[in-house]
Amino acid sequence: VVPVWDDGSREQALQVAAAAVAAFAHHQLDQAAWWAEFSRYLSPRAAQAYSSVQVANIPVSAVTGAPALVDESSPYLAVLEVPTDVGTYQVQLSRLAADTPWLVERLAPAGGQP
Repeated sequence: VVPVWDDGSREQALQVAAAAVAAFAHHQLDQAAWWAEFSRYLSPRAAQAYSSVQVANIPVSAVTGAPALVDESSPYLAVLEVPTDVGTYQVQLSRLAADTPWLVERLAPAGGQP
């Protein structure tokens, strides 16, 4: 099913972005519990890229506001910004079809920091 931007897909993208950053920020968990929580939001490619992240090195602790959709130029990709206690994080999401979930491709501080 070819995806389109509609209210439902926007709401799903906003929810996934906020939940993914909140899971990423949940660094008081041990490594295995943190990974189990965070990795469910990741695409296979992102899971491979983020698998080496050490929970003790994560600076963000909390989502502090509502996410904002900043790029919806493709119905397969979304770019969102999520405010946190250490600044805004940019979240890039993708989906394969209208009936598949949004998944995180990249999550990083806004402004190009890795």
